[in-house]
Amino acid sequence: MRKVVGSQVFTKLCKHNMKILHVTNMYPTKKESHFGSSVKRQIESLGHFSNLEITVYSIKGHGILRYFKSNIISELKILLKQDWDIIHCHFGDTATYIKILGSNQSPIVTSYCGSDVYGDAGVSKLRMLKKYVIAKINTRMSRSDFASISKSQNIAEKLPCDSHIIPNGVDISVFRPIPRDDAIKVLKLESKKTYVLFPCDPKIKRKNYSLISNNIKFPDNTEVLTFEHGVDNSLVPFYMAASHCIIFPSLKEGSPNVIKEAMACDRPVISSLVGDSEFLLGGVSHSYIFDLKVEMSQWQSAINKLTKEYLTTNGREMLIEKGLDEKTTAFKLITLYENIFERKQAF
Repeated sequence: MRKVVGSQVFTKLCKHNMKILHVTNMYPTKKESHFGSSVKRQIESLGHFSNLEITVYSIKGHGILRYFKSNIISELKILLKQDWDIIHCHFGDTATYIKILGSNQSPIVTSYCGSDVYGDAGVSKLRMLKKYVIAKINTRMSRSDFASISKSQNIAEKLPCDSHIIPNGVDISVFRPIPRDDAIKVLKLESKKTYVLFPCDPKIKRKNYSLISNNIKFPDNTEVLTFEHGVDNSLVPFYMAASHCIIFPSLKEGSPNVIKEAMACDRPVISSLVGDSEFLLGGVSHSYIFDLKVEMSQWQSAINKLTKEYLTTNGREMLIEKGLDEKTTAFKLITLYENIFERKQAF
């Protein structure tokens, strides 16, 4: 459990003193520093841009069995008995779990991220069925949310209730354009090589690395960089800056953070038509979106174009214009909290 203390110099001073409990099943650890990093950054941005009193409880581990660990159940039951102005659950599975445990009548806000609403892809039939059933339960349980948040419009359309669309924002002070030579030096790469970045672990089937490994022929002296062994989040902008382009052929997503991060770094992206990628990359130069059903020649052609020369995009400008920077999304969330607090007081 962690406390996130509000900044001493508030950009947005809340009208009300509010105690917020954040419960998440996605949060970075020493072994997995990138896992849930977007959730961590969103929560920390609330502390930076407001005077909210924030407590974070992270449900550690993977898989459904972690929810049945006695220490997690006992710790959460103690927490849930306390008086919170809002309990914010990150991910539908977590929200369903908290609703079953009981929340002492505190309003529950749930952020739905994608697979918690429409299941998984690229996995075994048994796992796909399990995720599908859980997603159906989460969707049904969403009716009891005091407020629902969707990371993108396509998620909101799957829910049976009204939903606020508030994606994870990007910290544009961290994700920024970096000279390629500087990135090459930091990462100790070869300056004469061409790099293409697949910003995920290839072992995650849903990320669809097989499309690259089985179908794309890269030009000579080109290397594909991946995050197979995990990468410290602070180094991600350097990997993006070192690469001629980012390729992201994922099968299923909500609102892909890696696309927004690449935009903030002004890097070209080749993405599948997944989640809200069409909205994100709309108007971004030197970037491509392809349906996974199209001929592979289109993917190949885009790779050939983007590896010929090191191009920069207008992605950062478009990201800010679309309100996807961390400050803007934090303000939207703070405003939602204030509205919930006032509605609760009116009852």
